[in-house]
Amino acid sequence: MNVYVLLVSFVLIQQSHTMCPRECSCNEMTVACSDQKLKHVPHFLNPRILSLDLSETGIGRLDHGLDFYTHLVHLNISFSKLQSLGENQFANLQVLRDLQLEFNQIEELTIGSFTGLSNLETLNLKGNSIRSIHEQAFAGLESLRLLDMSENELKLISGQVFLPLNSLDTLTLSKNQIQRLEAVTFPRCRVVNLSQNQISRLEANAIVSSKIQELDISDNFLSLMEPSSLSSCEIEKVDVSYNKLVNVPNLEVAPQITDLLLSGNMIRIIESNSLETYESLKNLHLNNMPVLESIKPYSMDSNLNLTYLTLANRNIKRDPDFECKNSNKNIDYSKKLSPIPEGIFMKLEKLRVLDLSRLSWRHLHPGQIPPQIQSLRLGGTELVCSCSLSWLARIDQTKPVLVEGATCDGVSLLQAP
Repeated sequence: MNVYVLLVSFVLIQQSHTMCPRECSCNEMTVACSDQKLKHVPHFLNPRILSLDLSETGIGRLDHGLDFYTHLVHLNISFSKLQSLGENQFANLQVLRDLQLEFNQIEELTIGSFTGLSNLETLNLKGNSIRSIHEQAFAGLESLRLLDMSENELKLISGQVFLPLNSLDTLTLSKNQIQRLEAVTFPRCRVVNLSQNQISRLEANAIVSSKIQELDISDNFLSLMEPSSLSSCEIEKVDVSYNKLVNVPNLEVAPQITDLLLSGNMIRIIESNSLETYESLKNLHLNNMPVLESIKPYSMDSNLNLTYLTLANRNIKRDPDFECKNSNKNIDYSKKLSPIPEGIFMKLEKLRVLDLSRLSWRHLHPGQIPPQIQSLRLGGTELVCSCSLSWLARIDQTKPVLVEGATCDGVSLLQAP
């Protein structure tokens, strides 16, 4: 009897190399069953396949149907009906590198959700209904580099949940409902995206990491950032655009920040000391500021490395690509900014690009332009033709690439009398 069972098993295994469900397309190493009405993971496929596509199916449970496909490197079960990952469903997939689970109906991540995936590098959980993550849910994912959990229903991220992810490079948590961060540790993560959530405050040590280089908290409800809210010794880029900030954040990590995006905040005045601690700043975005009235003299004297500055406004009624989920999305920017003081850029010898588009200024003087400027953007800023603009007309005629969109009285400077 045992010999008979072994013989039948051997025959089935041999046949499985060529068996392909009629709903699927198969070759030696790849099986694609996407956009089919499957209810379960197909059985009797070639157990040595490397790629399995079960996207856009009716699969709602895994039921250990993946246990036999131990050579899988790529697995796609996106746009299906999974409500739970259960426990140990991936335990035998120890060489899997890429797991796509976006746009299912998964509600929570528990202990054992990803057991066995020690070599997984990419995990996509975008567009599910995840509300909670157990602190050990990611245990064992020691090779994971990319994690996308955007468009879920997370409200709170606590402490150590990402601590097991020692190789994580990029984490996307945008478009959730996160309201609070409680000393969240990102051990080695380089890029963190928390945009389009509901965060209103960053308390002391809200984000703890020694490796974060780029942090995006744009389009939240952020009105306060404590000086020690970002504990990262390598952070370079901070995007806090389209929030409710009324002052430039006074951050302990300010001296190392090279890119600061403050667009769309509620800052009324850039004071003479607002930016003095941002000594490494190279790119500064102060565009689309609905209440910004003035930039004080000497406010940029400490920013000697600045190469790019934008003060531009955007006509959002004419720009279909401009979309914010939460903050200031329906504001028609009122062009309140007064002309900047002459000589404000005198020390900024590295400033190459200055964007003054769509401002309400009527006049422009040489002392308002950086000494080594390479690109001056003036599109939509309706200057008045006068002798005081002759210097700008001469530049526009000799170096047309330098001045972009310059007009006075509605015509190009090249055509102005």
